[in-house]
Amino acid sequence: CETTVRSAVMTTRLFHGTPFSFEFSMEGAAIYPQLKLDALGWKHNKYFATTSYKSEIPLPYFSFAEYDLFKNEPVDFDKGIKAAVFLARNCNSQNHRENWVKGLQEASSIFRIDSLSTCLHNASPPNGVLLHNKELVMREYLFYLAFENQNTEDYITEKLWGPYQAGVIPVYYGAPNIKEHVPENSIIDVFDFESPEALARHLQKVASDRALYESYHAWRKKPLPDHFMNKYNLTKTHNVCRT
Repeated sequence: CETTVRSAVMTTRLFHGTPFSFEFSMEGAAIYPQLKLDALGWKHNKYFATTSYKSEIPLPYFSFAEYDLFKNEPVDFDKGIKAAVFLARNCNSQNHRENWVKGLQEASSIFRIDSLSTCLHNASPPNGVLLHNKELVMREYLFYLAFENQNTEDYITEKLWGPYQAGVIPVYYGAPNIKEHVPENSIIDVFDFESPEALARHLQKVASDRALYESYHAWRKKPLPDHFMNKYNLTKTHNVCRT
């Protein structure tokens, strides 16, 4: 039995007959400091269940029940729009992701960026595609700007798992340890580039070279790597049971 206390940011679970309390949240500690893990919390019978793999009960956004990474074939190199799409309403992010988007838009002579939502809006959805169906919107393009609203270790949201499922190459900005989580050469990591212009040049190069483009989808033809399974096998058991 348990008692549950909810707030806008976290859920506290108190287990009857024990002194234990568990703080559950899928928000990130960079925006909500109260989620910062307390390494000595166990001394006070306080435990954490967050997106951090350092918490007692990791709660990643990805689970095998929610996402099928092999649902769609890769976007066709010849049919996909040779551009990157950005979808966000929040234009005041903690990690200033919008500065990278602005920089890429300013480098539009090198590579095209379509921002379809309210943040830095500069384009409309392709004909016949409704904006609320993000998967279909993404599948119109070769790239998706999978930009988190904070750069926090292990905080990897649907912004990455959605484009994987859609068959699009994610251009990722967020968790600094992202490569510990994903199949090798499956993303374009913003941290690998010194400027938006350098990133734009690389996107143009990939969009102009079929073999290079297909190399970013090669992981789809193999079993998911061991390091991925070691991270995410735990999601095959519901977090309540893991608790």
